[in-house]
Amino acid sequence: MTRIIDKFKIGYNKIRRIPKHQLLNRLFLGFKKQITNYPTYIIFQTVSACNLQCKHCFINNYGTEISDGETKIILYPEFLKIAQRLVPLVKKCNYFVFSTFEAIINKDLFKMMDYLISINPKIQFPFLSNSMQLTPEKIALLEKYPISEINISLDGTSRNVVEDFKTGVEFEKILLALDRLSKSILRNK
Repeated sequence: MTRIIDKFKIGYNKIRRIPKHQLLNRLFLGFKKQITNYPTYIIFQTVSACNLQCKHCFINNYGTEISDGETKIILYPEFLKIAQRLVPLVKKCNYFVFSTFEAIINKDLFKMMDYLISINPKIQFPFLSNSMQLTPEKIALLEKYPISEINISLDGTSRNVVEDFKTGVEFEKILLALDRLSKSILRNK
């Protein structure tokens, strides 16, 4: 009986943290996952590299302290080879994340999105970025795709904090990218 109560408490606490406007959709995805036994999210590291060299980031330790770590950007033919094996999962999933690093530095990112949309037209792409590569041209390209959300890694609210914490970042460039995003159609997606 105690285990059932503990599971109920855990479930309640998870549900309580979901923003109200997302509650029904998130509950639906949870039930869908349980019923179909397919993932709702796929995270595929198409990039294990970054355009920055932040002192806090473990990528900088690849090849030294992390001996098996490899900085790499997957090219389209390699992506296709792996993605073709994931087709049954892609057909059923709702979200596909291209990297937890800086996916926009992959020159084939948009071709990869096109391929996945051809398999699952309802798929959406949560997007993560440090915003340094979010030029007007790349934002215009992103606007053509089903981007469900954009997460910008900022790590502070002042120039001194951000530029000290993130090596190679320009605070003004981040603000400019945020301004561009706020004016783009991605803001309303």
